[in-house]
Amino acid sequence: MEKDERLLHSSSFGAAAAAYAEHCPDYAQAAVCWALEHAPGPRVPDLGARTGKLTATSVALGADVIAVEPDPAMLTELRRSLPDVRALPGSAEVIPLSDASVDAVRPATPCMGTGTGT
Repeated sequence: MEKDERLLHSSSFGAAAAAYAEHCPDYAQAAVCWALEHAPGPRVPDLGARTGKLTATSVALGADVIAVEPDPAMLTELRRSLPDVRALPGSAEVIPLSDASVDAVRPATPCMGTGTGT
């Protein structure tokens, strides 16, 4: 898949970002607790964060989340709903964080936001 095609696929939800935020269910706190319980510290990225559903649940549980999202419209919606969360443009292939700057990595939906379509 060519780079332009990957970019197109990774931003395919952007046209419906507000509807996605409104209708996509929140993550269960128990599931997020389980995913975070073995992290050595509270700082985690949310890769392919979309509108911030996992980000919001993680923050509510005390995590220091850095949201990373390739789709500009989704990132705008995330920043609108979670203005106190650090939210950066990026993808799983090009994570905009320095090495060893987070305590754990756990994407909510591994195939979304990666731009690979796999």
